[in-house]
Amino acid sequence: MLRMKWAWLLVIVLCLGVGCQNESDGLTKFPVTGTVTVNGRPVPLVVVNFQHVETSLPGRNARFPVGVTDENGRFQLSTNGQYDGAVPGEYVVTFQWLSGNDSNAFDRFQGALSNPDRSKFRCNVTEDSSVPKHFELNVPESKILPLKSTGNISP
Repeated sequence: MLRMKWAWLLVIVLCLGVGCQNESDGLTKFPVTGTVTVNGRPVPLVVVNFQHVETSLPGRNARFPVGVTDENGRFQLSTNGQYDGAVPGEYVVTFQWLSGNDSNAFDRFQGALSNPDRSKFRCNVTEDSSVPKHFELNVPESKILPLKSTGNISP
């Protein structure tokens, strides 16, 4: 069941990344970019979830913009379409580090950074959000799940 949850999360993230949802909700959004490092290293496939603190915000996706880091740890937020940004306001930020980009992906953080009620990360999106955000995630190496071997050996 947990794997299925991550598979659906991955599908949603990939759809946003390729812009499968280009509908407009009429809300003003501002570009939000940034970087994520884990123990000082930029890493790919960290899902960066913003959750707006205003629960009555209109629009289906407006409360939950999301981004995924590239190989340099950089992300751009998407709400309704590829990199369309986020509506202004205060957000709680959570993270999942995906083990891959397939249906067998799992959170290498084991859910430790995905609960908005326990997140210490906050971000305010304003009209002047052009300054990239940076999130330094310090996680004990013993708490990070390793990538599973595919059985293939590279020369």
